[in-house]
Amino acid sequence: MKEDEGWNILRLVLPDSSTINIAYKGNTIRIRAYDWKPIELTFKRHTIDENCICKYFVKKDRLVQDIRPKYSFSSTNKATVKGKQVFYVENPEECHDEHFSYLMNEIVSINNNLYKVLAVERFVHGAPWKKGEPIGLIVEEINEK
Repeated sequence: MKEDEGWNILRLVLPDSSTINIAYKGNTIRIRAYDWKPIELTFKRHTIDENCICKYFVKKDRLVQDIRPKYSFSSTNKATVKGKQVFYVENPEECHDEHFSYLMNEIVSINNNLYKVLAVERFVHGAPWKKGEPIGLIVEEINEK
């Protein structure tokens, strides 16, 4: 394409097998993904190369996951047990897994703060675990840098 003349092209394949085409030249990158309009970013202090682009996207990908947690809760009931914070919330999904592995190590938002789930405490016993039943999320706070 005429508009890509003089630009280096890097194609990133995402975990879902979709691709993003990135053109870079000097200190500017141009991103095309799916049917989106191209996005152009200019970095003031850096000349862009392939390594820089890959580091930037890996870092941004992690950031996106942290900012957009899969589960968001609000909780007015909080405790500290053995030095760990516990929030009492409603179970967000039907669950047949007695260890709540779908929540383990998940980044969640509680009262608009980010936490990593270390363990889940259950108060009502029986299977399957019902959506909306009370559970305790034992968490550690994520410090954004």
